Amino acid sequence: MSKPKILIVGSKLNYKHLTKNLDLRKYQILFHDEDLRKFNFKKLNLGFILNVIYYFVIQNKFKNKFNLSFKNFVYLICLVLNEKPKIILTCLLYT
Repeated sequence: MSKPKILIVGSKLNYKHLTKNLDLRKYQILFHDEDLRKFNFKKLNLGFILNVIYYFVIQNKFKNKFNLSFKNFVYLICLVLNEKPKIILTCLLYT
């Protein structure tokens, strides 16, 4: 039986804080560094491209409430559609 997936979106500092303070051994962790949010053609697969097309077909179901740029909003939606995580964790830390 595979472990449920957790998608962590944030910086490396957020990732360290979350994994240090939470017991996540029962989960498969997928980390997405927001500082490196760009299209990498080596990692780009057919599933991601199909989810981009699928997003444009059903885009009226999604609302950009946090005023993200269009590129970042589409990228995050397609990342969630592609990975299908059970839980999504984000964290905003102020220094």
